[in-house]
Amino acid sequence: MAGASRNLRGNAQRRRERRAWLVAQNVIGGRVKCFHCGVSMAPEDPWHVDRYPRCGHAGGRYVRSNIVIACAACNLTRCNTCGVDEIDPNDFRDDA
Repeated sequence: MAGASRNLRGNAQRRRERRAWLVAQNVIGGRVKCFHCGVSMAPEDPWHVDRYPRCGHAGGRYVRSNIVIACAACNLTRCNTCGVDEIDPNDFRDDA
């Protein structure tokens, strides 16, 4: 299912809207910081939208309550140590 992940992220317009929302919520002095390591990046730099606290492999969705700004290094290595086993799935129910 090559397109399955793409469908979860939404179309290009929705992805642009989420990125703009993240920048608006997290810009400080014209810069954004990686949620995990704190590295400072310009909003136009290549940064990732990371699903946190619930990773994608644990059913985390691309919704505003589950996304943060992450540098590429953190986003591409984090899932090995994300502690997903320690997360209670009931904390992230959509019907709450």
